[in-house]
Amino acid sequence: MKHLAQLLTCFIQNSIMIKSFLLPLIIIFSVVSTNAQKLNNESAADNFIKDQINQKKIAGAVIMISHKGETIMHKAYGQQDIDDKLKMETSSIFRIYSMTKPITSLATMMLVDWDSIALDDPIEMYISELKNLMVLEKNELVKSENKITVRDLLRHTSGFAYGIGLGSSKVDKLYDKNHPLFVSNNDQMVQRLSELPLQSNPGEKYNYSISVDVLGCLIERVSGMKLSEFFNKNIFEPLEMNDTHFKLPASKVNRFCSYYENNLKLKESYKTTHYTKDRRQSGGGGLVSTSSDYLKFCKLLLNNGIYNNDTLINPSIITEMTSNQLPKGEGVYKVNGDVGIGFGLGFMIYLKEWGKHGHKGDFGWNGIGSAHFYISPKDNLIVIIMSQKAPYSNTLVNGLKPIIFEGLKPYNKN
Repeated sequence: MKHLAQLLTCFIQNSIMIKSFLLPLIIIFSVVSTNAQKLNNESAADNFIKDQINQKKIAGAVIMISHKGETIMHKAYGQQDIDDKLKMETSSIFRIYSMTKPITSLATMMLVDWDSIALDDPIEMYISELKNLMVLEKNELVKSENKITVRDLLRHTSGFAYGIGLGSSKVDKLYDKNHPLFVSNNDQMVQRLSELPLQSNPGEKYNYSISVDVLGCLIERVSGMKLSEFFNKNIFEPLEMNDTHFKLPASKVNRFCSYYENNLKLKESYKTTHYTKDRRQSGGGGLVSTSSDYLKFCKLLLNNGIYNNDTLINPSIITEMTSNQLPKGEGVYKVNGDVGIGFGLGFMIYLKEWGKHGHKGDFGWNGIGSAHFYISPKDNLIVIIMSQKAPYSNTLVNGLKPIIFEGLKPYNKN
């Protein structure tokens, strides 16, 4: 009997050991199986990025690719900070600049979805400072023929300019003398903007501008919340975007990338960044984020407003956002006078097949720090490319797109 008890005890102990041994194997197997698909030519992508680093075009980069719902590539290259020899990590935090705009656009469309505002509402209904704006035509100020609508802000047909090197019109030059963006809050921004003319009549011409910063003010006015509060409650918390902020927490500074100019001249160190301070919450370019966080946002868009079986916004709203909204003949990019790339309500939209550079219906945007995102509904594909280089460069996204599409060919045949 004693011997039997010893055998039973040994059996139980061995069973526990076997279970404790097998459980990690089961977990490891499940992780490997969910990431079984890989970019067929991943080494070509590696070599391209490493070549950019070796040529000192960039200090480092993070690439993240999701295909058919699976993350098939998530890699970090180079350095997060050169002087301190900090290695780039997949969790590194980047200034995403104008990749903030699609998030602000989604927030605006949530207000549309809730019937708090309408796309064709004049913005002066919510921002009274922007009533009775004048248009600068041939050195003369004339009364605007149309009112700026919410739709105009979303598709950049407001008539506003940008300045800061992003435009060369007379109005752009007026902006640079007393720029509306360089203030403490969004109320001050629209007050300063009200003193400047438009460069075209609203609703007529596409012109990339500070329109989405104005949307940030509109969201604050309509919701009664700070932009950060609205984003956190309605987008970041539901999507678990825990590393996306207007103000970088001190605890995350060691994950923040330094920012480099040509020849890797330091533009801003992670140790002295102004992103740790209170600033105007810019709907047009104020956020920092990670590749993993931004992927969650992109998945929401690709899945028509649904994330983890929760509907954050009506699918029909996403369809409208990702459809060309520009007046006939207007576009982001034209070929022989024909519009090849249009603009929806927050994104550029491919209106033609571009072969190894994309498909009709693809959409995305970029940040001036040389960060990019690209979504292809046809291929069920999301590509996120993060780097920190000034001046803005398309080199990474233009170089990687053909490699990625080529690497997906074996999977897209299925």
